[in-house]
Amino acid sequence: MNDLARPALYDAFHRFEAVAPDGERVVANIAGPTCESGDVFALARDIDRVRRGDLAVFHATGAYGAAMASSYNCRPLSPQVLVDGDHFEIVADRFLPEEFAA
Repeated sequence: MNDLARPALYDAFHRFEAVAPDGERVVANIAGPTCESGDVFALARDIDRVRRGDLAVFHATGAYGAAMASSYNCRPLSPQVLVDGDHFEIVADRFLPEEFAA
């Protein structure tokens, strides 16, 4: 709802993968942290199995994902990371909600 609103608003599809997949797959619902009925990225999606603490990626969220992000429910904005092969760069830092009031 705050990091990537496109799936909740108009059912946009974003590929989801574990950063270090172990080959195990599972059918799962992917939901966000705000416990709202619209905070759902995907339902019954065949994905890499991820466990608590694993890193995962939503692919191709792009400029619209960043432009539509918000600090809804006092959640910080996610940093923006550009990935090119095995190289990555943080191109926009994480912002906390209280930083918007300044």
